[in-house]
Amino acid sequence: MLMNDNQYLSIIENIKAEIENSQFKAAVSVNRELVMLYYNIGNVGK
Repeated sequence: MLMNDNQYLSIIENIKAEIENSQFKAAVSVNRELVMLYYNIGNVGK
């Protein structure tokens, strides 16, 4: 099945959006873990 330029561009944009969404989720997760790490380090001995 052949697709036209608009269909191809739409697929590429959808893939790009999925990648960006996954990167955002990964960054939020890493930041959450780092905040908890720093919080726990700050509370050592309290």
